[in-house]
Amino acid sequence: MKHTHTSKDISHFFFQFIKFKLFRQILFFFLTFPLFVQAQEILVEAPKINWESLDPSPSKTVISSSEIEKKGSPNVSSIIRDVPGVEMVQSGGLGQNTTLFMRGSRTEDTLVLIDGIPANDAISTAGGFDFSALSSINIDRIEVLPGPQSVRFGSGSMGGVINIITKKGERDARGKYLLEAGSYQTLHTALSGGGGNDLWGASFGLDRITAKGFSAASGKENPEKDGVAINSLSTQLDWKPKPLTQLHGNFRYANAQTDIDSQGGPQGDDPNDTSKKTQMTVGFSGEQSLWKQQWLSHFGYYYSQVDRKTENLPDPENTFYSKDHYFSQTQKFQWDHKILAPENHLFHFGVEWLHEKGDSQSTFTSSQIEKTTQALWGEFLSYSYNDGSWFYDTGIRLSQRSNNENITSYQSSVGKEIASTGTRLSLSYGTGFKMPSLYQTAKGESGLQHEHSSTYEATAVQKLHPLITGRLTYFKSEFKNLIGYNENTTRYYNIAKAHSEGPELQILYKYQFSWSATASYSYLKTRDNSTGYSLLRRPQHSGSLSINYDQFKYNIFIDYRFRGSRQDLDSNSQRVTLPTYDLVSLGGTWKYSKKLHFLSRIENLFNKNYEEIKGYSSPLLSFYFALKGEI
Repeated sequence: MKHTHTSKDISHFFFQFIKFKLFRQILFFFLTFPLFVQAQEILVEAPKINWESLDPSPSKTVISSSEIEKKGSPNVSSIIRDVPGVEMVQSGGLGQNTTLFMRGSRTEDTLVLIDGIPANDAISTAGGFDFSALSSINIDRIEVLPGPQSVRFGSGSMGGVINIITKKGERDARGKYLLEAGSYQTLHTALSGGGGNDLWGASFGLDRITAKGFSAASGKENPEKDGVAINSLSTQLDWKPKPLTQLHGNFRYANAQTDIDSQGGPQGDDPNDTSKKTQMTVGFSGEQSLWKQQWLSHFGYYYSQVDRKTENLPDPENTFYSKDHYFSQTQKFQWDHKILAPENHLFHFGVEWLHEKGDSQSTFTSSQIEKTTQALWGEFLSYSYNDGSWFYDTGIRLSQRSNNENITSYQSSVGKEIASTGTRLSLSYGTGFKMPSLYQTAKGESGLQHEHSSTYEATAVQKLHPLITGRLTYFKSEFKNLIGYNENTTRYYNIAKAHSEGPELQILYKYQFSWSATASYSYLKTRDNSTGYSLLRRPQHSGSLSINYDQFKYNIFIDYRFRGSRQDLDSNSQRVTLPTYDLVSLGGTWKYSKKLHFLSRIENLFNKNYEEIKGYSSPLLSFYFALKGEI
């Protein structure tokens, strides 16, 4: 069947429709309709739909569990560092504060989800996420979605989303163990496993990593080592009480104790300054298939908790005692539906409630916050169509904050797939928003508003050879109403604007099951519109190359990473330029037997001395050796 409607026509009709007062009543009807449908009456044989394959995101990068295991890295931050558009920075070694900039946006503009659970720290200054204690244990895949995603995920996703999905229990799954030792007196132990059948499934992962480390503050005058101990636990439970009904339970816990320095650069060492952090995420969700599995009804309740403490005992260099304690809780309830109508018309709609609560105590009264709360209600509706040649996607979210501020988010894309030439072209536009953090709300001016972003994006995917695929993306983002700090009033207020744009190129090569390679390059142009300067810690040029050789008995990989010069601030808040650096790492696995593997990796092969943040060290040449087996 031929369709002559253009994407512009469809989007115009769609957005006009939802302005009618009947929108909410219609949405409520469809949300509650499944409660009156008896699933037993439609238990018929029908092909199962892979709903995830219908995701229209053109620039999404997916890192599978097999890729995670081949890298052998114990933390998520190392695994996603080389994804196009991602810039990860760390203030020292393992366990030190680790943040992410996606496509030039700020760290707090990326929403981190763990099995659908918002994991950002609501009481941190801007509501960002610290990757330092996020283990890679028991992860099925990591999805990186750049660009504003607020129609789909709500507040906090102005720059993008990191979506982490836990492994499900598999039939005949076995337990696995890992014993690893390496540089900086690093010790890593892990245990994972699971099992299941047609009715249930379960998986778990438990690991502990300790290291004596090195001084987070750079310079020979800072000899004191900053150690770390991180414990992590991850579990997933799945139950199928009826053939078309599934229930899921998720739990992830991390506890980290880290030695930190009072500042970067000279005289930054502090032997008695420590940080303790625990993070817990809990989720309960379920879905039911209706109407010959053409309708998927889903609900979820999610809870996240972050508890951070820092304590600095007196010493000869610092005779002042200080202690801080930050605690936050985030709850989210979501009820949504996906309907696959005839001729590949997909509708996705639902409601969502988000609630944040937090407080802080500090030696410094200016950092203390009494218990503060805020909530957000959202209703969303999206439509997509794909006939194998043309594809459309358009959506809207209506949100209302607890202070009665109304927010509208849009998203729309159109694309064309040309099978004869192996070409896929797409254009998209989307908006995102972020509520003020609890800290900003408590310390902000009256009437502090949400922040806003908009992005245009064009993507071309081309089959260059039967073994080679290329992807080129160009994006342009505007960030408005950003929250800044007024030193005169000592309050937060909406003042700043920013801009980022540039191309991202990725080339993928795969030869059967042995050789594979991925090369990427990004050019990023950023600007703080209030000062005219480029944004800090964002390199204009960045790239990576990863080559992997996989055979029955062994696997070998080599990674190359390049980062161009970038701006940062020194201890006097003066702008400085951090120099270009490049790194080479390599590793591999020897599969001695089906149940016993030997792993090794070398990081920073040529012992480069570099800084990701001004005044803070980075690991030098490092060796790691591991034993992995099945129980």
